[in-house]
Amino acid sequence: MGRQQKRRAVQVHYEFESAEAGETQYWLAWPDQAHSEVSTCSLEEKLKYAQIHDQTIAYTVLRQNEKLLLTYKTDVYAPSEEKALTEAKRQFYLRSGELAMVNEQVMELAKSVTKGAGSDYERARLLFHYFVDHFKYQYPPASRGAISFLAEKSGDCGEYAFLYTACCRALDIPCRSIVGSWAHGKMQAHVWNEVFIEEKGWLPVDCSMAFIQKTRKFQFMFSSIRTLPWKAYFGKTDGQRIVFSYDADMPLEPEYPSADLDEIPYQIDVPMQVNGKPFYWGAQSLHGRAPYLQPCYVKIDEKNWKDPEFKPKYEGYLGHWKIKEAAAMQFLQYLKPVALLLVLITWIVVWFNDEPYWKAAQGGFGLLYCLTFIVRQERIWLFSLLSIFFILSLLAGIFP
Repeated sequence: MGRQQKRRAVQVHYEFESAEAGETQYWLAWPDQAHSEVSTCSLEEKLKYAQIHDQTIAYTVLRQNEKLLLTYKTDVYAPSEEKALTEAKRQFYLRSGELAMVNEQVMELAKSVTKGAGSDYERARLLFHYFVDHFKYQYPPASRGAISFLAEKSGDCGEYAFLYTACCRALDIPCRSIVGSWAHGKMQAHVWNEVFIEEKGWLPVDCSMAFIQKTRKFQFMFSSIRTLPWKAYFGKTDGQRIVFSYDADMPLEPEYPSADLDEIPYQIDVPMQVNGKPFYWGAQSLHGRAPYLQPCYVKIDEKNWKDPEFKPKYEGYLGHWKIKEAAAMQFLQYLKPVALLLVLITWIVVWFNDEPYWKAAQGGFGLLYCLTFIVRQERIWLFSLLSIFFILSLLAGIFP
């Protein structure tokens, strides 16, 4: 399957340790075989695989303290050039779920926002603009799911994606929530959308990043997350993220055995809600489906939940991942804080000592700092303009 743009490869290191007593059932979003190459999988002989349309899911049972180590190279995200969907796949991406629920309220919103639109493309674009203008980014959200987001009018990237998916599906437009990560660093999770438009294929849509770029322009100024003009997040991508799974509300094989909630002691903390109702991550499913695979979902042995002294280790239930870019990009990433520190040091020195060579050093280090952003294609215009200031400072030091 072809791709719309050139893609760069990154290295993903992922680790999951089964910390709870007994046996933990474990489902993992397996790397996309068309664009990934697995180099290490410590429990490969124990894994069983199931294919759910575009998603491969690996399954195994882990004993306490057993670890899964996975290392693979994968391409950064770009939407596929798939121009037609089978009927089975089309229906899969039109279904209603718990997180992307298509109910009467969602249908009314979707129809009112897109009234008068003449095409699915225009409907999808109008929904994007409405979401950016009428919802706010907030992390963590009060509750997960499209219905909660619709009620609260605030949520994180996942809630933007789930409601956008639901609204598109309410209009009979196939849509999916893409669950993944920014393509550098540790545990930088992100969720966005793809909407399928006939003859155009899958178009990327990122309402949450569009909202931030429109309303909080300086939030990512010095970040290693690339940014686009906010309107560009409908139909374009920054090329700096990876995919774990192609949709939320993901069916699981074998079927997920949800716990009897009457047996769960009331004093156990509930880390999240789904559409306003308590949800025990690691004990429940959404009618047999994982809420999302980022990149895994687990079923903790029920005897743990029945123990009044049990304290769930929620922070480890997704595992831990770290993403390394190509060597040159990784070097520039490490160089950023060093260059910035040198800029600050020389700035202080120049304040007390105006010798030309210190001004030259300040300009040189400042230019180096700007170049780390420019070469990494992060806010090129901003740092190109800033680099002019440092070039002038460098020249003033060299030619006083």
